[in-house]
Amino acid sequence: MITLSGAQATRANIQAKLGDIAKQTKADDHLVLLLIGHGSFDESDYKFNIPGPDITATELASLLDKVPAQQAVIDMTSASGGALPTLQKTKRIVIVATKSGTEKNAIVFPRYFIEGLRDPAADADKNEVITVLEAFRYAEAKNREVLR
Repeated sequence: MITLSGAQATRANIQAKLGDIAKQTKADDHLVLLLIGHGSFDESDYKFNIPGPDITATELASLLDKVPAQQAVIDMTSASGGALPTLQKTKRIVIVATKSGTEKNAIVFPRYFIEGLRDPAADADKNEVITVLEAFRYAEAKNREVLR
């Protein structure tokens, strides 16, 4: 597991780490990229806010295109829905916290997604494995309850 946080989470470090991962992975490997923080969307380009210059969805997609592994990209940031059209691709699961990049609401989705990864109730098929899809559906249902 590789973690970049705080001052280490720069565009250059993200580019370097994803470059290393691209060289080390194979097609049957799995990559989970979890983005936790803030994002912004100006109705044309999504940016994940990091120390120094932000990284755009276009830059992330380009870096991820070089990684042969099956991918799950989970962007739990505000305005993350703006990244969805750019990051979507075959064999890449993309989960975002908002439906669009222009939502300005406080998000609760990440809390429930993480909860879903740990709560046996999220295991819909009861096989003792919680998949990304099961955690997503769990969070989606909890999110709907909160927004009522």
